[in-house]
Amino acid sequence: MPACKAVMVLFEQRQKQSESGGGDLDERQGLVSGGRSDMVSGGQSQIMRVAKANVTYEIAVAYIFIVTLASNSLSYTAIYTDI
Repeated sequence: MPACKAVMVLFEQRQKQSESGGGDLDERQGLVSGGRSDMVSGGQSQIMRVAKANVTYEIAVAYIFIVTLASNSLSYTAIYTDI
């Protein structure tokens, strides 16, 4: 952890120097997060948003999984009934 803190101090110093100078906002914004935002409190809503966006994919994967199991069980049944 001391190495991490040493690196973070350098980033913070560089960020303070860039804030004092001019330039575009993108150029002055640091690459490291400034801290926690309100995303922590909205975690549940973010999870639901991602789940709604992925529902089609999840249904498709479930369908392929079921079809694969059904086709494998039919092929095993055909192999064992021929014996």
